[in-house]
Amino acid sequence: MHRLPWFVFASAMSEAFARLVRGSIFSDSQGGLGSSRVDFDAGITPAHPAGSSAGSWPGAEPWSWDVARCLYEGDVLAKLSKGLVAAVYCGFIAVSVRLALVGLPNKMPRHPSVEDGCPRSWVVFMGVVYAFIYFTTDQYVPSLPQMEVDLLGSESLMSGTVQMNLCIKAVFGMATAGLSDRIGRRPVLLVCLTLLSLASFCCGCARKIEWFIASRLLQGMGESLEPVIFAMARDYFAEPSERFVVVAALQMMAFVGIALAPLVGGLGAHYLSWRASFFGLALIWGLLASYAGLAMVECCPDGESQSYLSDLSRILDPHLLCLLLTESCVMGAYFTFNANSSYLAEVVKQMLQKSLNCGTIINHHNNYQKARWLGLWKGGLLALLCWAGSNTSLAGAAGREDGTCCSLATAPSGTLLELHAKNKRLPKLKIVSAAAQLLLATPCANPCDGLQKIEAKNKDLRKLLKKFQWPRLKYFWASGRTYSLPLRAESRELSHRPANARLEYLAGFFDGDGCVSCQTCLSGCMLVVVQSCDQAEVLMLFREELGGSISRLQEGKGLRKPMLQWRVCGDSARRAARLLAPRSITKQKQLLLASPWPKTKSRREGRKAELCALKKHDSAVSGPCSWSYFAGFFDAEGYIKQKNRGASLSLEIKQKHPRVLGSLREFVATTSGIDTAFRNYTKLAYCVLCVSGLSNCKQILQRLLEAGLLCKATQAQLALSLTPENAAEVSTELAGLTGNQMCGKRLETAGQERANKISAAQKKAASFSRRGLHTEAETQRHEVAELKQEHVRLKAVHENHQLLEYIRKLQSLHENSWEGPLAPGM
Repeated sequence: MHRLPWFVFASAMSEAFARLVRGSIFSDSQGGLGSSRVDFDAGITPAHPAGSSAGSWPGAEPWSWDVARCLYEGDVLAKLSKGLVAAVYCGFIAVSVRLALVGLPNKMPRHPSVEDGCPRSWVVFMGVVYAFIYFTTDQYVPSLPQMEVDLLGSESLMSGTVQMNLCIKAVFGMATAGLSDRIGRRPVLLVCLTLLSLASFCCGCARKIEWFIASRLLQGMGESLEPVIFAMARDYFAEPSERFVVVAALQMMAFVGIALAPLVGGLGAHYLSWRASFFGLALIWGLLASYAGLAMVECCPDGESQSYLSDLSRILDPHLLCLLLTESCVMGAYFTFNANSSYLAEVVKQMLQKSLNCGTIINHHNNYQKARWLGLWKGGLLALLCWAGSNTSLAGAAGREDGTCCSLATAPSGTLLELHAKNKRLPKLKIVSAAAQLLLATPCANPCDGLQKIEAKNKDLRKLLKKFQWPRLKYFWASGRTYSLPLRAESRELSHRPANARLEYLAGFFDGDGCVSCQTCLSGCMLVVVQSCDQAEVLMLFREELGGSISRLQEGKGLRKPMLQWRVCGDSARRAARLLAPRSITKQKQLLLASPWPKTKSRREGRKAELCALKKHDSAVSGPCSWSYFAGFFDAEGYIKQKNRGASLSLEIKQKHPRVLGSLREFVATTSGIDTAFRNYTKLAYCVLCVSGLSNCKQILQRLLEAGLLCKATQAQLALSLTPENAAEVSTELAGLTGNQMCGKRLETAGQERANKISAAQKKAASFSRRGLHTEAETQRHEVAELKQEHVRLKAVHENHQLLEYIRKLQSLHENSWEGPLAPGM
């Protein structure tokens, strides 16, 4: 806050520099701070000089603004600006009414590229926007006396335009913060930037103080994007240490804008006009809005937000309230000086030139006293602006939202619980959820940690994850709709018979992931299919075609997602078994046992024993196969593998028993002429059917998509688009579509590059050995050993970061009271 004397210094320096350039340092002019508004001896306002008017362009050279002057004095720009201001206010009212009646629009999903980190260009963009937020107001403060003359205003009104703008920004900032959490950062940012461009243009065109105030109100509304900037910093930088650096950089950019604004504004007003700086700002804001429209992606985290009032009520937290009141007292003094600095500079200047009478000094002192209370109130509002929104506070940008306080200077290796144990003077930690408590205790790998220490931390993380419960799932999503759990069975016509292709798909999927079992009381059989909560669409397909219900089978815990089950019992189960059995291969015998369920208890016990016996060995039959069956079976058991993040694919299906794989292999060879590999791993007790070759895999995936591939349709489409040019992008997207079994173990791009480098070094060492260059070979092998050691350590660091990121996502589910249906990125 060491910027208070800067306005006086910048104002004096801008005028002195301008007059030195023009060779008239001892002359006076109508532009900038050099034009004295008040005759302090007489206490009256002087008349306008000849050739000027209240709406003229003071200080401009006769040749410099001819076109602009003609337009302006002809009221063309003035009428245009009035129309724009009126149109914006009408639009704002119309949009507000529509939102109140219809509700907020749906938020766009978070762009996948956000997980890869924030581009450097976007960090620079946020810094530039944040700097110009403060530049917009501070640049015209040195010109307030001349603007008062041109706009036919008063000292109180001109000072009020500065104070009022910040008040409006504070009030609307609390609205834009919550709005960006609910409809997304992108639309809010684009609207605010566009509004700033239009408002700056209208400020430059204003001829009366009333229209200037109306335009400044719009500028305040546009500047309320400030909390959105901090929200984006939080979205992109999950690590508190990185986020703190970015927030500090944004503050530095703000101080650059604060420092340069009065100097640039004073020079612009002296050489051209105070209006020129507003026109320049209109152009700059327009360019920033255009760039944001082209480059910005939605970065707001997915998931349902809490109610706005509940977020707002958190201001009453004693710790936050203390911080806000402290901030308001600090900022209030600055705002008071800021709004009156140009008039204070005039007083200082006139004191140096002539003797001031007591009445003038008292008048200025009284105006300063009046502004002080307004400045304190405004400082409190802007402090609220810095906090506003659940994801947008300055404190939140560096800390968490779980009700805990954390020192940004804490060493990365220490947790809050450890810090609190060491320092008894710290306030008692308030932990609102198990998720928050777990996050506070998670060990984070440091760059200086050795391999053993990082591996120990990763082991601790995985132990913690196994105990970390997901929120209770209450909804699931399928076919574009959200359903509540449990979804009960509905009565249906037993004469309804699904299409043959659909039954073949369901039979294939049931052969892969289905189960035929007996009810506890042996009153009948039941068919069950279990899937994770994000694969509920196939369960809805079973329910729609075969009846039954969908319910929650298992709560999520750690890396294991919540599980759902489709289950059908009684007559519906016997009917479903009769429909699936003729098209089934691996479970045909089990389905045939289930369809005619016996009525006597002894026969039911025998039927149960037969079912158990069929599950212990390969009971598959050599039945007919189809692409629809293959699609269902591949959805349940298949795996699309991209080798080494390159333009290479393989399709794999693993099974305990080989007979069904043999049927599929024969079917593929007959219908497509593609030779598939069959591997029997006896020691591992499973078999693998593998299709290799990019063209062969694409051909089979295309046939599977045409046959109704459902669960792996997105992965198949990505694989079909695979080329050498987009191999890395496809690999990243495929990794995001698989389960969590490989969380922290899958190589990222840098890890694959290290692996390739090690492979190349090994080949080089082997080449040296074959040529008899033993010294070079030994040196190369030593280098390989070092590369492997570093590779293993960096893999452990990557695993640590992946696990911590997953924990943070789980915590966000608890903080946002997640109940379903989807948890993107989980």
